[in-house]
Amino acid sequence: MPSQREAAISALHVHLSSALTPILVKRNEVLSTAIPNEGLLILRDGDAGEPEVLLSPLRYLYQHRVELEVWVQQAQSSERDQQFDQLLQRLGVALDSAGNLNDAVDLLHTGSPEFSTESIEGGATVKVATIPIFLEFNTRHPLA
Repeated sequence: MPSQREAAISALHVHLSSALTPILVKRNEVLSTAIPNEGLLILRDGDAGEPEVLLSPLRYLYQHRVELEVWVQQAQSSERDQQFDQLLQRLGVALDSAGNLNDAVDLLHTGSPEFSTESIEGGATVKVATIPIFLEFNTRHPLA
């Protein structure tokens, strides 16, 4: 049986993979040399942080921060910006529909994305956003 942390992150990965088809959603992967035409999402396990502790009964309340990288690569800036915006809108709908990830979390919410554009020597420019996603859940033990 997976830990609560692993169950939450896995449920998010599965949800995004199915909701955003045909966009490839990877987990903890190294960025490949080529970004698919549809775009690419990479879910990073992030940081569980320090939990709040309830004493009776003993429970650990986590707000685990995972990061989702959104990658788009197009030669023309207008095409890149339009595709990127459409992908972020689809992602927003997918996250809104996630609910509690089939009881894997008590609450899921997102933070503000950080954007950057990177030139690739000999290739089309890449636009990327890193989006913090917070998975709130409780468990009986920090490692459970």
